[in-house]
Amino acid sequence: MTSDPEPAEPSRRMPTGVPGLDTVLGGGLRHGGVYLVIGPPGAGKTVLGNQICFAQAVTGARAIYLTLLSENHSNMLDNLEGLSFFDRRLIGDGLQYVSAYGVLEQGGLDRLLEFVRQLVQAQRPVLLAVDGLATLAEMAVSAVALKQFINQLQIVGSLFTCSFLLFSSLDAAVGTRAEHASVDGVIELHRVSLGLRSARELEIHKLRGSSHLDGRHAFVITRDGLRIYPRLEARFRSLDIPPEQLDRRLTFGVPLLDAMLGGGLQARSTTLLVGTTGSGKTLLGLRFLASGAEQGEPGLYVGFYETAGELRAKADSVGFGLSAHVDAGRVGMLWYPPYETLIDALAERIFEVLEEQGVRRLFLDGLEGIEGAAVHQERVQSFMMALSNTLKERGVTTIFSAEIRDLAGPTVKIPLEGISIVAGNIILMRQVELKGSTRHVLSVMKMRRSGYEPVIRMFSIGAQGIVMGDPIERVDAILTGTPRSVPARGRRRR
Repeated sequence: MTSDPEPAEPSRRMPTGVPGLDTVLGGGLRHGGVYLVIGPPGAGKTVLGNQICFAQAVTGARAIYLTLLSENHSNMLDNLEGLSFFDRRLIGDGLQYVSAYGVLEQGGLDRLLEFVRQLVQAQRPVLLAVDGLATLAEMAVSAVALKQFINQLQIVGSLFTCSFLLFSSLDAAVGTRAEHASVDGVIELHRVSLGLRSARELEIHKLRGSSHLDGRHAFVITRDGLRIYPRLEARFRSLDIPPEQLDRRLTFGVPLLDAMLGGGLQARSTTLLVGTTGSGKTLLGLRFLASGAEQGEPGLYVGFYETAGELRAKADSVGFGLSAHVDAGRVGMLWYPPYETLIDALAERIFEVLEEQGVRRLFLDGLEGIEGAAVHQERVQSFMMALSNTLKERGVTTIFSAEIRDLAGPTVKIPLEGISIVAGNIILMRQVELKGSTRHVLSVMKMRRSGYEPVIRMFSIGAQGIVMGDPIERVDAILTGTPRSVPARGRRRR
């Protein structure tokens, strides 16, 4: 079963209002807790702090944004005004901006602590964000003094049920500074650069009294502020589907192919459709969606290369009637540009469409798009396994396509090492040279928990759709793309 960390009691948690963050935190921020948010300049700390503050104010609660920097508030507010969560009507009552740089400069940490205590006691905010912890650390007489200051904030927070967010650009390793050990949680915002591409990631290093999602999680900053996409592998827990729910068969509507598959693909299964370029993978996947639509099973196409218009024209040219299914809402289509897509954002969008449209068949066309979009290549296999299992749990039968890069060769190498572990079924398609002509061939290579016909058939694609031929005989090594004829029995060679 797919599930996020078990959330704590709602009465003990304060929702942040940041999409995805409460999931990573296991339910939100603890009332009265002190949390440290660290990251380099430009990582998004100021936007995050204001977004959480406005989320409290819009509910009728009070929040305070306190700065220890010399920058004036008007400049910061002007920069925030273009964000959708920003609402000047909330400033003054629901949300106050307070500068305490002068208090710190004149009276040190003791005077600042008293100032904060009086402010919280008078205003009773549910949240107080402190921007500029680096300045506080520079003015502290020692690391012990800074730790004592944070301990006192925890007491104030407990007394008045006020949570504190402390923002700092200090780049010391997490765990090496006194304030890291003193706070209830440490949240780090990262900037990752890979060649010409950059990405943002959030990581929880520490969170007292709560389960949370480990590791790094991608996030973006848009006009709506921060949006975190929890890493899919971290959210997945276990899978327990009764065997009887897997026995139903889903057909392609291509009779000989369905017979090769023992009646069709098993419900909730994952199939890898692998083949050379131009071998018909995309059309076969679209045939699967069209067959489902004809039987009242909504489908979804997800691709990275061909646009929806191109796909509709291609499928309609061979009689699939895809445009009619798309227009009627029986088949949905999502297109994402490769290399600039966050794979966790893609997964979240897929799950949203599944819920909205009741999707039961999914065709993800081009695992190379997932591979190219992944910021960390080493997680592609684990991501695909989590995606496949989550789709199974939600009652979806899935086909992934992947391209064999070598048009011909002595071996057939499955792309994306380890992906065959994810796929319960594997169908191989390719073009081969046979008697001076290029032919399309198909073979079922693997079916988990099912019998299948282990033959190789030629097939054609035309106005009648996909038409399967008879099994190929007296030819060896055809799946390598370079077949050779086998003499008939009894014929003598000269």
